[in-house]
Amino acid sequence: MVEEEARVTTCDLRLEIFEYGGAHTWYDPESGLKRRFVLTGWFDDPYQNPVGDFDESQADSPFHHQSFSLEVVSPPDFTWLGNLAAKLGTENPIGVARVLPDVQPESFEVLGEHAEEPPVRIRINLTADAFEAVRQQAAEAYKYRRIMWAKIPLTGNALPALEPDRIFSKLKPKKLDVSVQRDYAVKDFEIFDTRYSDDLRGRVRRIERKRDESFGANVSVLLTDVRYKIDLESGEVLPVSCEGRIDEGFRGRDKPYANARVYVDFWEFRDERNVEVPEKAFYGEFRYFPKEAENEHSETFFALDLNYLAEDARALLMPIFSQESGTTTRLAINLVNEEDEILTATENVDGKVRYYLFEIEKRIMDRSDASASGED
Repeated sequence: MVEEEARVTTCDLRLEIFEYGGAHTWYDPESGLKRRFVLTGWFDDPYQNPVGDFDESQADSPFHHQSFSLEVVSPPDFTWLGNLAAKLGTENPIGVARVLPDVQPESFEVLGEHAEEPPVRIRINLTADAFEAVRQQAAEAYKYRRIMWAKIPLTGNALPALEPDRIFSKLKPKKLDVSVQRDYAVKDFEIFDTRYSDDLRGRVRRIERKRDESFGANVSVLLTDVRYKIDLESGEVLPVSCEGRIDEGFRGRDKPYANARVYVDFWEFRDERNVEVPEKAFYGEFRYFPKEAENEHSETFFALDLNYLAEDARALLMPIFSQESGTTTRLAINLVNEEDEILTATENVDGKVRYYLFEIEKRIMDRSDASASGED
């Protein structure tokens, strides 16, 4: 008996969890109280060389940086779990992991817009106490912008058979046959978070860079004008509008948008739970308008909508935009789009802003005062 248990084949999927969508609770007299929440993120699947070193930039399997959804439901549906056990050839499963062909997302349209379902969808059933423990852990990690990790062992008859002389019964994801859709049984899981990433995540959400993506395009904007209003009744700072120009100095003089005009609107960020990050990421969006070749009077310019937190309006934005004459204010902006896409654009380019920073330069002492001080 011990010999048979030791030979049960498993395959661990390792996940990086970025999003917790909040718990949903519903009740009806026939089925009673039900609860559900969903965690989403990317697979943690870096390449490992024979020495044991990891390379995050290389894929170790088709799962490399693909997305997933992990649905957690309570209370357990024992009829459904019993059917799973019979279908997937395992005892006492708590859920299922469905892997789409070639680990590729399923595309479809919703109200005329493109949408995707993740290529791996995991659903587990938990008792009320286990559900609440995981929910609290996810909610706390989400609140403090921590990244969580999870390990989901797969088992069942969909796993490939082991070689007779194989010592270990644990397979790597790259050994799975992903040529067709397959369902794998889930019998247990592990979810853990870390405080190490608190400073990396920060207090607001950003669009996470995928492992196979570049660091995007960087632009520097010298702000020259600012306009804003304050609602005296609510105390709310209404949209702040700025104008400026691209100012990248010598290194940017040959770019097609060198010295281009920039229009920036700052808006108070409202976290809309019905829209998923990164579609509603904190930092904002941009549009780039290259000069029209057939219109000699057109000009190249950027238009940006950037977001700020309500408490930052008076604590940060107002002091920054109320600097006295002689202060230079720049915006350093990182765009998700590749720089080459913008450099070679002949039509408008829309995209996301991964983050932005303020750079303030203020002359503490006039040069004339400094010269006088030196003479003394």
